[in-house]
Amino acid sequence: MIIMKLKLDNFFAFKDFDIDMSYPKKLVRTPIEHESLSGYPNFRYKKVNIILGSNASGKTTLGKAMRNILNFIAFKNVSLLEQSILDVSARASFMIDFIVRERKLNRIMLDIIPDGDGKRRYEFSYDRETIRSRDSYQSCAARLDERGRTIMDYNSALDSVEKLGWLFSYPEEKMRTGESKNRATQLRTLNAILKSLDPSISTVRLLDDVKDTSFVVEKDGREILLQNGALTTPEVFSSGTRDGIAVAGFLAGIMDGLYGLYYCDEHFSYIHSSIEKRILGLMISNLGEDEQLFFTSHNETLMEENLPKHSFTFLVRADGRIKALYANDFVPKQSDNLRRAVENDVIRILPDDSYLDQLED
Repeated sequence: MIIMKLKLDNFFAFKDFDIDMSYPKKLVRTPIEHESLSGYPNFRYKKVNIILGSNASGKTTLGKAMRNILNFIAFKNVSLLEQSILDVSARASFMIDFIVRERKLNRIMLDIIPDGDGKRRYEFSYDRETIRSRDSYQSCAARLDERGRTIMDYNSALDSVEKLGWLFSYPEEKMRTGESKNRATQLRTLNAILKSLDPSISTVRLLDDVKDTSFVVEKDGREILLQNGALTTPEVFSSGTRDGIAVAGFLAGIMDGLYGLYYCDEHFSYIHSSIEKRILGLMISNLGEDEQLFFTSHNETLMEENLPKHSFTFLVRADGRIKALYANDFVPKQSDNLRRAVENDVIRILPDDSYLDQLED
């Protein structure tokens, strides 16, 4: 699954927000393979989306908004969207352009409109456009724009949407290991990641003769049970090691190619930056064709990695709104130093620390 564009208004803290996952120019040399729709070389999409921003810039809520929309499309669950409305007295809306397996650009739009006495009505549309051999995203989307919306009932229309797949992972949610159905893949990722994060872990092995996904972690001579992502004695592990369990499950899901769309949200706050970069590299190298990764972080050293400039999107709050800024708009040459541009405030994303001045008076 690939998301090409998302617009949000009055959901969470997003007001008149849009984010575009296409990029304008094909690169001659790039470390990311298959950054165009397979068989359609002009239909370019950002396979890797590294979302950077200061605290409260919207990185986590962007993923939650995406997930709520996908739950609505897949399961007709409108209640999660209604719970996400910022101002319940005003209209809330979203638009999402996406591709699943068929070579069609799907566009779903929903307006949730207050209708008095606490009731709401819905304006829903689902339109599709066949992707032609020479199409870019822009040319295909332009035909949808020209056609306009086809208003219909979402309960029946959503039955015709192809089955979606996604995997979202957040540090505040329950640690999991079961994102991959392949126990051998889970064991590989757990062994490699946990032993990298904690030298006192000697091995991780499967617990035999159980139906669920359970492992035994051997640490300092002790055997500790890891059952469905929950440790029996989590207090003996550091925060980074506990985060590593979720990271290992997430990576296993990518390696087995089970979901197609992946959103990894700030699992590396307590993990060394060099380990974060290695694991991000593994995530990218294991992405299949027509798959997409979203990766949020505070780690500015990621900007020094050998990745296309268009892979980096910055979320900022300005004039009471969250905006998406694209690195390639400010630093167009691949040879230019993106991190230096950020530090020199070429891209105005640095947090406002002027309030700390009063502590120096």
